Amino acid sequence: MKKTALLAALTLGSVAMYGQGTINTFNGFPPTPTSEIAYVRDYSPGVGDLLATATGRVELLTLEGQVLSSVKDGTGNPLALPGLFSLGVTTIPGSTAGQPASVILRAWDNTTGSTYATALERKSVVVTFPTVGGPTAPSNFVTGSNFTGLQLELVPEPSTVALAALGVAGLFFVVRRKN
Repeated sequence: MKKTALLAALTLGSVAMYGQGTINTFNGFPPTPTSEIAYVRDYSPGVGDLLATATGRVELLTLEGQVLSSVKDGTGNPLALPGLFSLGVTTIPGSTAGQPASVILRAWDNTTGSTYATALERKSVVVTFPTVGGPTAPSNFVTGSNFTGLQLELVPEPSTVALAALGVAGLFFVVRRKN
C-alpha cells in the first residue's frame, strides 16, 4: 500500500512539473522579421541608447511579485550584451503548457539606484504569452509574447515632488491671503 501511494505521489509530481509552462527569456531577436530587435533602452527623450551591460539590470517576476530570475536579492541580473538580457529557460509557477500566462519584466540603470525600487531610471512591463511552452519546447520571449522592447523612464525623486507640492501650497496661501 505504501509503495503504491509513493509511486502515485511521484507520478503526480512528475506530471505536474512537466505540465508547467516555461518561457525562454532572451530578447536577442526581432519580434517580426521586419522589425528591430526588442532591446532594453536607456532613458533619454526619443529613442534612447541601448542600456549598457555595466549598468543595466533586469528582473523577471510573477504577477504576484515572486522573483523568477536567478538573482533574488533585489539587485537584478546584469544584461548579457548592451540592451540584451538572457535569463534562461524559466518556469512560470501556476501556469500550464499550452495556456496563456503573464510575467513582469523590470529593468533599471543601477547607477541611479542599486535596486528597482531605488533606481531613478527604471521601467516595468507586463509581458503576456498567448500560450506558454513545456520544458522541452519553451515559449519564445519575444516572438511568442507581446514584448516589443522597453525604454527606461526617469522617476522624479521624492524630494523634487515634495518641493513642487510645497510651492503649489505656498502659491495657494498667497492667493488666498490677497483675497
